[in-house]
Amino acid sequence: MLYMDSNIPSYLYSIPNQKFLHAEPVQTELTYPPSKYTCRLNGGDSHISYLSTKYGIYFGGVTIENSPNIMLIFGPVNITSYSDSELHQMNMDYMVPRESRQKFSDFFQRVPQYSLAGFLIKLTFINYCINGEMLDPQKLLLKTNYRRSIVRKMV
Repeated sequence: MLYMDSNIPSYLYSIPNQKFLHAEPVQTELTYPPSKYTCRLNGGDSHISYLSTKYGIYFGGVTIENSPNIMLIFGPVNITSYSDSELHQMNMDYMVPRESRQKFSDFFQRVPQYSLAGFLIKLTFINYCINGEMLDPQKLLLKTNYRRSIVRKMV
């Protein structure tokens, strides 16, 4: 339902065997979120996790309290359209064969544009629908910004 409402791709993901069970919209495995990101979405003290890639993509995850081995992954979303250099970097990260690069680029050109705050609002709504838990999206944003500032001070 989220995809029909917002065009945000979504994935049903099995955590233990790191396997995608379903994707919406239907797509090739080349456009599934790379494992280097999905493993970073798993864990933490909240049902909601999110990350940003170096080329501005946001991915989010919502774990299901009654099914701890399943995660819903949402994204990619980004703030702006992709430049040619960003698409080139993404081709490398996703290990896209040369003959599939046009379809890959077409998929990512259709990715919706959201700010991080707007994306977190979507994730907190999904979490509420699935887990019945009300979370403040601003607190998720502040918690991450606080962690980043501590890491910067330590470095």
